[in-house]
Amino acid sequence: IGASSVFLVESILMTITYYGWMMMGMGPSVALPILAIMIMNLIGITMLYLISRL
Repeated sequence: IGASSVFLVESILMTITYYGWMMMGMGPSVALPILAIMIMNLIGITMLYLISRL
C-alpha cells in the first residue's frame, strides 16, 4: 500500500500542477509531459491493485 499511496499523491500533485500551468497559459506543449506522468502513475496504481488482488 506504500507504493500505491505515493503514486496517488504524485498523481494528485501532477494534476494540480497541470491545471496551474494550463491556467498560466503555458500551453499543451509544456503541460503535456505532466499529463503523461499523471496517466502513467494512474496505470501504475491500477497495476499494483491488480497484482495485489491475485
